[in-house]
Amino acid sequence: MIEQNINQNQKKINFSKNYSEDETKKVIEFIKKLNKLIPQNMPENYKERTADFSRIRKLPFKVTVIFIIFSIGIQLKRGIDHIYNLFVDNGGYNFFKNKKLKFVNRSAITNARKKISWECIRNIYRSIINLIKKSEQFLVNDLKWKGLNVYAIDGSKITLPANKEIQENFDPHSGHENKNGQGYYPKCLIVTLYEVLKGIPIEMIVAPSRANERKEALKLLDYVEENDIIIFDRGYPWYVLICDMLHKKNHFLIKCQSKGSFKSVDQFFNSKRNDDIIRIKKPAHMVGDFEMYPKYIDVRAIKVKTSDEKMFVLITDLMDYDKYKTHEIIELYNRRWEIELHFRDEKITLEIEKFHSKSVNGILQELYAAIIILAITRMIIIYTKYQDIYKRKKGEFQFRNAISCVSKFLYILYLSTIPKKKERLIKKCIELIERISEKRYYKPKKPRKPQPRINKSATNKWIMARLRKENEKKNIA
Repeated sequence: MIEQNINQNQKKINFSKNYSEDETKKVIEFIKKLNKLIPQNMPENYKERTADFSRIRKLPFKVTVIFIIFSIGIQLKRGIDHIYNLFVDNGGYNFFKNKKLKFVNRSAITNARKKISWECIRNIYRSIINLIKKSEQFLVNDLKWKGLNVYAIDGSKITLPANKEIQENFDPHSGHENKNGQGYYPKCLIVTLYEVLKGIPIEMIVAPSRANERKEALKLLDYVEENDIIIFDRGYPWYVLICDMLHKKNHFLIKCQSKGSFKSVDQFFNSKRNDDIIRIKKPAHMVGDFEMYPKYIDVRAIKVKTSDEKMFVLITDLMDYDKYKTHEIIELYNRRWEIELHFRDEKITLEIEKFHSKSVNGILQELYAAIIILAITRMIIIYTKYQDIYKRKKGEFQFRNAISCVSKFLYILYLSTIPKKKERLIKKCIELIERISEKRYYKPKKPRKPQPRINKSATNKWIMARLRKENEKKNIA
């Protein structure tokens, strides 16, 4: 039946004409499960003081957490009090039994956020990812490559607000007092494990600016299941990393430059072979703690020629030539670009670098809130996307619009806990699905020309002055 009785008055709700009743119910069930993952009260092990969130306040714990996620996803970089008023106007008043308490000032928001540890937000994020990985949509073979989940690991630098606390924790070499050309604003390194076929960030590590990306990548291997494949860009060919992946029974696909990665890869690059098995020997400097690693590893090497006539080599442990064709492996590596689009969504769509907070705890809260809203949005898109009616429509959901819609409808998490508001919950879920599907992105029929990478950050006047002086000296000479 398309219509369903909801309350005692026997009111009937018409489910969307474009989306089936069953699929809408799946979205509702997903939202209900999400709500249970955000606790009503702050867990005791994350409290600095026992009195935190113990009394009835204007901003209880759950409201504050959802508001932090809302403030990132709404894509509006205004004053925090203005964003909070928008949060209330978009349905946040549902959180309050007494509507007189719904509007608060900026200091109340700041004080409430100070009480919440960023580790608590991260724990909520981990619970959401575990829920997603157990869902039916995550396990379907349509979103796998030859039955394997496909992950990518890569790093990105994030510019942070400039103050002493942040500089000491993330980038001690930044600031005016350091004359090494690092720049005034500190940066941090974010290394992300990303499911490229589903578009979901599985885990993220926030490290100091000068941290080693390879060592941080080792920590992310614990979140990858056996027999799944991980794609790496240049900069990650490391003997220790390859050995650890083989030990954990993970497949890998790594890009190597023509020179400087491994000696056997350099020899393969200069040979006439295009796809062959090569042997990588353990570097001579790996002694002491590295004695446990094998003396050599056999890998499959594939030459790849880019559109601008440049060459590079892919190394992988996918040895079966019949099951894993050369062109299929090259096409699989191209899917790694999805993690670059994820970084674009963080920096451009969510404008994550325009932080509301100026403290280390607040910065980490917002970084994890960003991937929470990205993961939730991607999952709702997957639920909506896999319907027979959708397949007749062209174009993909516009992701910027989807994030904005999900953020504006975050208050339905609270509606899912109130039996009397079940009717309204269904209506709002239908409205959310419809709004996400309204705007679509249509890929160009012809591939666009690759554009050079451009740094959009503000120009450093000191560096520009130095370059002008160098050019003047060259002209005089």
